[in-house]
Amino acid sequence: MRRFVEFERLKVVSDKNLFLFAIRYMRNYRLLVTLSILFVIIGTILNLIPELLIRKIIDIDIKNKDIEGLLLSVLLMVLIYIISWLINFLDSFTTTKIGQSTIKDLRNDMFIKMVNQSQSFYDKEQSGSINSKMTNDLNTLAGFFSSGLVDIITSFLQLIGIFTIMLILDTALSIISMLVVPLLLAVTFGLKGPIRKISQIRRKTIAKVTTNLAENISGVKESKNFAREKVNQKEFEKVNKENFDAAIKATSLFALLFPLIGIITALGTAAVLYYSGYQASVENNPKYTVGLIATFMAYLVRFFGPVFTISSFYSVYQSALASLERVYLFMNEDIIIANQEVTTEFKIVNAELLIKNVYFSYNENIPIFEDLSLNIPGKSTVALVGHTGAGKSSIIKLIARFYDINSGSITIDGINIQNTSLTELRESIGIVPQKPILFNTSIRDNIKYGKLSATDDEIIEICKLLGLHEFIMTLPENYDTVVSEGGKRLSQGQRQLVTFARALIKNPPIIILDEATSSLDPISEIRIQHALETLLKDRTSIIIAHRLSTIRNADKIIVLEKGRIIQEGNHLELVKQKGKYRELYLNQFLRN
Repeated sequence: MRRFVEFERLKVVSDKNLFLFAIRYMRNYRLLVTLSILFVIIGTILNLIPELLIRKIIDIDIKNKDIEGLLLSVLLMVLIYIISWLINFLDSFTTTKIGQSTIKDLRNDMFIKMVNQSQSFYDKEQSGSINSKMTNDLNTLAGFFSSGLVDIITSFLQLIGIFTIMLILDTALSIISMLVVPLLLAVTFGLKGPIRKISQIRRKTIAKVTTNLAENISGVKESKNFAREKVNQKEFEKVNKENFDAAIKATSLFALLFPLIGIITALGTAAVLYYSGYQASVENNPKYTVGLIATFMAYLVRFFGPVFTISSFYSVYQSALASLERVYLFMNEDIIIANQEVTTEFKIVNAELLIKNVYFSYNENIPIFEDLSLNIPGKSTVALVGHTGAGKSSIIKLIARFYDINSGSITIDGINIQNTSLTELRESIGIVPQKPILFNTSIRDNIKYGKLSATDDEIIEICKLLGLHEFIMTLPENYDTVVSEGGKRLSQGQRQLVTFARALIKNPPIIILDEATSSLDPISEIRIQHALETLLKDRTSIIIAHRLSTIRNADKIIVLEKGRIIQEGNHLELVKQKGKYRELYLNQFLRN
């Protein structure tokens, strides 16, 4: 089952708030906005002049055989076209800069919001949805801010200017040409609903295609493991066919719309030509000269363009509002655990951790911990063991403040972690996760991710202690070797060693190993265990491990079950007791 992003507007935010939100970002570019409006007005006026010169050329210059006047009129027309082109270029450049600058600022703010969001936000929000907001929705808004608003303003100004000139030229012809406008609007608005619906379906089907494609790329190993190639091919063909059908329907509707508009505008043009021709030839009306008819026809042809733009603007406007609303909601999502400013310095000396009377739940109805208390002495090694779901990883998440407790307290050297800045707290903790995460950059940069100021000597020293240096030196570019997306060029164990180096390079007073040796082969694990004896010295270490052989030397072992501490002591003490730890240890010992 796959969940796809809906493209319909939620309509939970008023248009007023959305406009105020957009204006807040555009306000930084007041001068550009003012220039753009000025360019639009000047450009619109200039664009209306050339057709008037047509009447002068035909009725005066050509009729009177005034070659100088003809040349002057033609040169003036060319000059107006050149100036108009320049104004339109400046307008296009200005509006594009406004749109792209606004989107740049908004995307930066969205990224800041994203990286500062609490972990609970990512529990409910899919990465694909966030990516869609920062790409698809912002691209839609960029087009709307850059051209959509300008197009509609320009169209209104052109429409007013053209119709005014048409009325001045001839009222009767203006009325006749307007008779087809209701029919034009009826066709446009009549097909607007089906076009909008099929466009939404088309966007959803392409979302299915891209999602299916992404899943098959990321899950290619699983696909091969289970021989799913043919099944996956059929699934892809199905969603691809849905997109094809939607595209054909959309194309058919547009193919129907434009010829209908062409026929309607042709009817208006024919009616004007018939009436003006009749007046000029049959009635011998001197007003209807060739110049007048040609000029009026030129304006009439231009008149229907803005009409169509205005009538089709609604769907563009609604699409932009839908995107703006999704971005607005994302930016107004509360950050539950914010990086607050603190005046007192958070300086760890002994790194003594005290968890006292803690109540915590991810879901209000399902508590994880009820009155949990735990003392982790400074510069000691403590192991957390228990079955899956016992609460081991939850304790780690609370210590690093990925989540906040409901009640109770967690202190480090007597300082409540809720009274510290997240930056200082997390810089004091080095976490090696069970699943190593590497970035598509060099090994050096992946290690320096933990400490940007780390020198090459520091990196090499850490890697030598972890037994990683020798392997790195066998690679083509040594420490500059790019590991590819997700570290694909390295084995699982090698990736894990790099994450060890990343966590330890910043020399944190607290180290957390979350099943960190589970990906290592026995030889690498033994080497890591020896290295950790040196690296973990004079630090507070918390180790989560299912393989109990890796924690035999821990100062204290905490046995958890359903969020409660059921046993506590060192390895020898707990093995002698008839309890859960002895049971777990014997099961693993006999299995080996």
